[in-house]
Amino acid sequence: MELRRKTAIHEIEERKNQQINDLLRNHEKAFSDIKNYYNDITLNNLNLINTLKVNQITNHNSNSIVFLE
Repeated sequence: MELRRKTAIHEIEERKNQQINDLLRNHEKAFSDIKNYYNDITLNNLNLINTLKVNQITNHNSNSIVFLE
């Protein structure tokens, strides 16, 4: 009787630990996906800022040349 109870408890603990491990894996993947998503947005925004800066400098230089002529 005692052996059956210990075996049942052990099986329950194994299932519990497996569920915890599954949850941790799923959360790690979800966190990684979210992190990659926001990193992509940040990189795209930085590229856009740099492009706009270059365009602004180019336009400013073009305007300066026109005024000099």
